[in-house]
Order: sequence, then C-alpha cells, then structure tokens
Amino acid sequence: MKLKLILNPASAKSEKSWPQVQKFFEGRKIPFDMDKTEGPGHATLLAKKAVQSGFDTIVSVGGDGLSNEIVNGMIGSDATFGVIPCGEADDFPKMLGLSRNRLEEACQVIIDGFTKKIDVGMVNGRYFLNVVGIGYDGEINERKALTKKYLHGFFGYMVQTVLVLLGYKPKPVRIKIDGVTLDTTIFLICIGNGRCCGGGFLLTPAAVIDDGLLEICLIKYPGKLRTILDIPKVPKGEHLKLPYVTTFRAAELDISSEVLLTSHIDGEIAKENRYQIRILPQ
Repeated sequence: MKLKLILNPASAKSEKSWPQVQKFFEGRKIPFDMDKTEGPGHATLLAKKAVQSGFDTIVSVGGDGLSNEIVNGMIGSDATFGVIPCGEADDFPKMLGLSRNRLEEACQVIIDGFTKKIDVGMVNGRYFLNVVGIGYDGEINERKALTKKYLHGFFGYMVQTVLVLLGYKPKPVRIKIDGVTLDTTIFLICIGNGRCCGGGFLLTPAAVIDDGLLEICLIKYPGKLRTILDIPKVPKGEHLKLPYVTTFRAAELDISSEVLLTSHIDGEIAKENRYQIRILPQ
C-alpha cells in the first residue's frame, strides 16, 4: 500500500486530531506521505497529483467537505479512498460506522485494507458522497460556514436552523423525476446517497449507499411555527410522517427555478438556477 493522507489545517478538529493519527501510523511503522491543504479546492488538486504519483490509497483526515474535494480529484482512478473522521459533522463516515471519537479504529480499517464499493452521486458535473441539500438546508449551511468559529457541531446547526428560518422564503421550483414534471414551492429538498446531514439529521433515513438509487425528501413550507415545532422530529427521521413531507426514490432528477437556489453539496456551498443530479452506481 502506498498511502497518502490529506489534512485540512484550517479545521481545528483536524489539527487537534493529527498527532494521534500520526502516532498511530508511525507506531506501527506504516509508511505514509501527508499533504496539507492551502484553501478551498486544493484537496482536489492534491488528490489528482497523488493518483498521478502512484499512491493507491488516498485518505481524508478531516470532514465531509474535505472528503468531497478528494473524491472529486480521484474519481476514475484505481486508487482507494479512505476517511479518518475529524470534521464538524462527519455524516459520511457515520454511514460506515466510523467516528472521530474512535480515530484508531478508523486508522486500523485503512491498514487492514478493508474496502467497500459504494455509489457516488453527481450534481452539475460535480461528484458527491453523501447528500445535496437545496433551499432551507443549503442556506443553513451557508450561514453556518460564516459563523463556524462561534457555533460548532450539532448545537451550531440547531441554532442556525432557527436563525435562518426567521428570514427564509420558500422557493418555486420545477422538478423532473422519472418522466414526471412537478411544479411546486419547496421549503427544502434533500437528495441523499447517504442517510444524514448536519451532524445527525436523518433527512433521508432510507437511503442506502450501494443500491443504485437516490433517496429524495421534499418538504413544503408549513409556516414558521409549525416548522419550529416539527424540527425536533428530523434527527430521528420522524418527519417522514408529516403531511407536507414527500419522499421519492430515483436514479436521476432535474431541479430548476427562476430564482437562484442555494445548496450544499456534502456541506460545500453552491448557488445555481438548475441542478441536474444522478447516481453513479458502484
């Protein structure tokens, strides 16, 4: 195994976790090479360079955003992607049973060579591992990115859900899915290859990462008070029983709007009028 580790030094949790990760590999005399990112998008370039240099295992030492960038740099190669969760939410590793509270376990999985083939999503030409959130979810992540120094993790996400809600306006969209066109107004729409986002919100709890389908959760706007009362149901997936929530399963869909739609792609912010989304089966 020729091992490349990629670390995001801008993440306090990644920097704090690195000595433990380094000690693990060095203590077992596992050779590795480590690169630190220098800004947004740099991990994609580092991953491409690692593939070109012959590294067969490329590991994200960070959060979901770092993992997303790395995967976008190595898709199509024969290299294996690995993750040591050290981020704010770490929603993708949760699907694999990994946790930043058990770093050595994640490191051991890598040196044991345990692998699993999974599906990967694509949105407007960009790959994603876990989820795409459009509307309210996207605006929460945008605001959270601006205040991450002060509000962290699940608590920070919960605070932002309320703050964003106060000024949020539902979005008119056209959704094309399985040959059917739906014109509606959304509060949010979450497209999941994985089950959760925001550090544990089970918006698409029925999603499976290797079934060749996307799980889609469409939520219409029930009003501010109803939303505040129902938000506590989302972490356990109990929102699916609500009358203004609809779920679909599909391999691809097209979402468009005359207004600019804010989204997050594995936590990374985007603003588009149209999102063409599909699954790439394992």
